[in-house]
Amino acid sequence: MTRIKLRYVGILLTLVVLAVCFWIFIDGRASKDQGHTSGKRRASDLTISAGTDRQEQQFTEPDNATVPVDDIPEIGVNTTVRIADKEYALLFETAAISPELKKTIVADVELNLSHLKQISCRSISQSPTEPCQMYDKKVTHWLDEGRQRRYFPKQLERYFGGVVSTNNSYQIVIHKQLIKEYEKAMLFKKEHAEMLDRMDAFVDSLGDQEEIEDTEDGAQIAKDMFLFDGSAPQEYAYVRQLNGFKKMNIRKPSVFDFRTIKYRGKEMFVCSTLITSPEDAKRKFVTKGPPLFAYMDGEWLIYLPRTL
Repeated sequence: MTRIKLRYVGILLTLVVLAVCFWIFIDGRASKDQGHTSGKRRASDLTISAGTDRQEQQFTEPDNATVPVDDIPEIGVNTTVRIADKEYALLFETAAISPELKKTIVADVELNLSHLKQISCRSISQSPTEPCQMYDKKVTHWLDEGRQRRYFPKQLERYFGGVVSTNNSYQIVIHKQLIKEYEKAMLFKKEHAEMLDRMDAFVDSLGDQEEIEDTEDGAQIAKDMFLFDGSAPQEYAYVRQLNGFKKMNIRKPSVFDFRTIKYRGKEMFVCSTLITSPEDAKRKFVTKGPPLFAYMDGEWLIYLPRTL
């Protein structure tokens, strides 16, 4: 009987040990799975967090896009002209103007007014009869040269002279139609660049103060520089006339000073520019008459039409 009881106790102890071992195994497996799941969750959380940070960083990153060319302010384009020792800013009615065109307009306006000794700005009314009505800008003044001759090209005579007064300063308005005329003039300059370059060289040669000697060779040199509308006169003081030109101040022509005429059935370019007396002359004069120079066979010549 005692032996049977001991056997049951041994079996019971064995079952208890097996149950404890099984419980430890199950609990360890559960802990491992929970730790693995928690690790996955932590890794996932880190991934999501990192992704969110990247998204936030991309969203808040400053925009490094380049500035459009049209938004970059122009640098080095002077829009001021000097007239009779006074400076005036130019106000363009057309906004979209290339720097090259602005330079052309500034230089040519200053050139065409370079002979004026004095200039003022006359206040005007806004009545419909005033020429200021042709402007889009509200013109308040008009350029007044007094009794001086203007000698403007027809383009400036039609579309130039309006002034706007702002903050105790004056701005000369460049009419939109005048801008279009300058655009045409720029195309003309590009198409006839060689002719215009030779014109500048020709004016420079006339400005050379070295006189031509009144010899047979000198007379032939002078004669070759003249072009007559009709037949050349039998007797003409070529040397004296050429030396007379050399004593004058011949201004470089405006882009508007060129045109074509009919010469012996063909078109010929002519140019009329401003001529002033030398500083030491007793009689002062400024003149700009009929076409004075003609372009023939690739050379500029002193042109004498029938009216002269």
